[in-house]
Amino acid sequence: MKNKPTISSSVLAIVSGVLLLSLGAVVGGIEIYKGTYLASSISSMAAEESSSAENSLFNLLYEVIGYGQTAFPESTCSEFIESNDKEKFLNRIYEESELNEDLYYDVSIYDDGRFYSLRGNEPFVVSSPDIEHLKEEPSSFLILERSAYFDGGYALVTGIHRSGLSLFYLLKEETLSPFLRSSFEQSFTFLYGSDSLLVSGIGAPDAAAYQPIDGSKYLIVETPANSLSRFAPSSRFITYVSREAAFGTINLVEVVVSCLLGLAFLTSGAVAYLRSRRVSRPLSALSERMEGETFEGKAEPRPYPKSLNHEIDVLERSYDEMVGRIYALMAEQSRDAEEKRKLELDSLLQQINPHFLYNSLDAIAWMGKLSNNKDVEKAVVALARFYRLSLSKGRSHVRVEEEVAISSYYLDVQSVSFPDSFTHHEEIEKEAASFYTLKLIVQPFVENALKHAFEGVEDAHIEIKAGIEGKNVYFLVEDNGIGFDVGRIGNKPDGEGSGGYGIYNVKERLRLEYGSEAKVEINSKIGRGTRVKITIPQRKTSGD
Repeated sequence: MKNKPTISSSVLAIVSGVLLLSLGAVVGGIEIYKGTYLASSISSMAAEESSSAENSLFNLLYEVIGYGQTAFPESTCSEFIESNDKEKFLNRIYEESELNEDLYYDVSIYDDGRFYSLRGNEPFVVSSPDIEHLKEEPSSFLILERSAYFDGGYALVTGIHRSGLSLFYLLKEETLSPFLRSSFEQSFTFLYGSDSLLVSGIGAPDAAAYQPIDGSKYLIVETPANSLSRFAPSSRFITYVSREAAFGTINLVEVVVSCLLGLAFLTSGAVAYLRSRRVSRPLSALSERMEGETFEGKAEPRPYPKSLNHEIDVLERSYDEMVGRIYALMAEQSRDAEEKRKLELDSLLQQINPHFLYNSLDAIAWMGKLSNNKDVEKAVVALARFYRLSLSKGRSHVRVEEEVAISSYYLDVQSVSFPDSFTHHEEIEKEAASFYTLKLIVQPFVENALKHAFEGVEDAHIEIKAGIEGKNVYFLVEDNGIGFDVGRIGNKPDGEGSGGYGIYNVKERLRLEYGSEAKVEINSKIGRGTRVKITIPQRKTSGD
């Protein structure tokens, strides 16, 4: 029987369920608060910071445009194009331009297939599609890309086409990054163009341009850069706000509340369990005894745990009285059944009168011998020996060799009634012959084989064997008959199913005599015969 929950465990489960639901409700409410109100507030603040950064960058780009108009007016551009020594010309322009070195890395100039650097350094080369894009819109000022520069930093490359020249201004990212400063701890902002990173804000990871950022650690706030779209199409700000920093306080509150509820859960659960156990323990003990009561052997009183409930004491006493009465009735019934069996056996033996039966059969056998009727003599002798061993002076146990002999004499009698219809053979291991067995456990299976197994079978044969197997004695009854479906064997004493009363009787007698130590195994295949194996424990005395 499967274990069922006790009252203590049920009470504990209810208390645990209520507290866990409370914990879930509180934690869930905090999570909803974090995911709605706090997240919305943070998103609004990040959007305001992005708007402020956009205005600052917009004004800065206009400053760059103004510098370009000042340093490279149309007359200067024309002179540069016509100059034979463009590097020398640019050196003069550089000395006169007062280039803001805190903002600019350099200015690269593209003319007639070549790049020149305003600083006189190795010029920065821009891809041909960007140059063609500026030529198609000569009045535009565009943000083209973010690129690594020669000294290891990054530059925001902007460009303008005027008077036949393509001018590329390289703005230092380290100067632009402070505009994207986030007021949240462990947070940072990026400025993106239509498909790539343009500027990294303060605190941004170095590898941000090359691998995605773990979104589970950050709240991601994206804001379109409407004003900057004039210079960088489809530009936008993306702010990564650290969840740990943003939700630090509320997370601490959540942990404290969870710990308090957990402590309440442990305390309440322990108190509820201990209180309910004082009630449920006596009931559990009574329930376990009820489930484990087999009503075998003798009734044994068992102590119960001390109970504080009068009702439970009444239940325990009533149950003990009921069990005692049941045992007494069972013992009385067992005595009555045993006495009835003995009386029936005595009556049967009186009716049979073995001495009269043996003497009569001997007389008939001598008459058959005197008249030279061998079949009569054989049948009568076999029948006499069969009954002599079967009755065994009222004993219920015989030696193994005598049990096999009973079946052999039975087959001899049947062979006279049905001449030439079957043969039989008996074999007994020497070590097994002297052990004792319950009487008449083999003959019913032999009789069953004769009645049901040999219909339409030629050369019918029955084999009976007895031997030792470990600590057991076994009997084998094998035939080469027509076989049958083993599932049809009945377990009722009314003869239902193949095998009838005889097989049922043998199984019941074995169970009552040997318990689980005795086994009857029946194997049969249609058209291939049947094999019955009976196994009993070894006994060297009869017990009668």
